[in-house]
Amino acid sequence: NNNNTNNTNASYATKGRGQSAPKGFTPPAAMAAKATSNNINFNPFQSSSNALAEPYRGRRKMPSSMTKIPRYLYDIGLNKAKDIYCTSKVTSAIKGFDLNMFKRDASILYEEISRAIANNNLSSCRRDVSDKVMQELKQEQKRRTKNGWSRIRWNLSEKGVENVSVVQGRMMATSQDLTNAFAQFTVRFESRQEFGAYDDNDRLVAGDSEEVGANLKVVDHWVFERGIGPIHKTNSRWRLCARLIVEE
Repeated sequence: NNNNTNNTNASYATKGRGQSAPKGFTPPAAMAAKATSNNINFNPFQSSSNALAEPYRGRRKMPSSMTKIPRYLYDIGLNKAKDIYCTSKVTSAIKGFDLNMFKRDASILYEEISRAIANNNLSSCRRDVSDKVMQELKQEQKRRTKNGWSRIRWNLSEKGVENVSVVQGRMMATSQDLTNAFAQFTVRFESRQEFGAYDDNDRLVAGDSEEVGANLKVVDHWVFERGIGPIHKTNSRWRLCARLIVEE
């Protein structure tokens, strides 16, 4: 952002650092009010919002038309302000919160949940995913069984998750007074993985043979959510609430 709009974007970032929402940003409470008016049913004391405040759609490309550049720069500034606003809320609500530590914990969850999926042991990750994600995982498990997948061989390379970055932060609320507010961080994971699916006769039906090793490059975008409202102070944890398909 090195054009004449620098000062404008800087003002968004400054507002995002405080308790007030950045200009042009619909507050989470307003989202809840709109959802209620649209007959979307929210449980006021739920452990997950079961909804995304704003799905991440990847990095915006610089427009070729000069007339679209001001809007492009405005959107970049606004998105940055939203990120700062979310991070400031999380930092205020979670004592000792550190973004690098969060990325480390997210990487651990990524591996544990992926291994639970591969081993058909979804009960082991029950506390680490939202109800909506758990339903999706069970449906996927049924489809794999129907397609003749008896077992899955899955591993990360020795390097584990090679690159992890938080690409977006957003707030979501299920009550207008923010007592049941949720923070949502979209995390990008880059790794090399070993994958093979086998039928009942132990024949490879998908993926690569074991000799190939962890040679499959995988980029995933997962959204982790945590309640940060007053009612979540004693029983809150980061949970996987969505897996996104993002074109890069």
